[in-house]
Amino acid sequence: MEESEYISRFAKKLTIVHQFDKLTANKQAQDRVFANPKINILFDNEPRAFIREGDKIVTEVENLKTKERQKLVSDGVFIFIGMKPNIDLFMDKLELDRWGYIKTDEDMRTSIQGVYAVGDVISTKNTARLPLQLLTVLLRQWQLQRKRTDKNYCIYLIF
Repeated sequence: MEESEYISRFAKKLTIVHQFDKLTANKQAQDRVFANPKINILFDNEPRAFIREGDKIVTEVENLKTKERQKLVSDGVFIFIGMKPNIDLFMDKLELDRWGYIKTDEDMRTSIQGVYAVGDVISTKNTARLPLQLLTVLLRQWQLQRKRTDKNYCIYLIF
């Protein structure tokens, strides 16, 4: 949740796609996220596809209860999967290393343009979660690459 709070400083809107019907983060972090008007949470949903359309990313998500699918259009996608990497969902979508971690370049870009991965799901010598300072660098780099300084873009977080 701390990541979503932080990223919301850079975005006009942030949507968290969460596979369960409630959050499991500490209560204080949850309260801050629920109070943040820039953050929306889609409970009981999982991503099914990431599609590049021009300068946008279309994330197709499925409601796990109703099986209904919807498309979310955004300027970027950041994937956070929690404390234990669970990347089975991405195995046939993103390039993985031989140990099963998501491959990224030095700017945390994955094999799909506009989709980034950080933390314990990425291929690195130290699989501990990346500090918020590195996330700051990533977001600044992403802003510069997209030549966006007005904060009028949308980011989706996948938890």
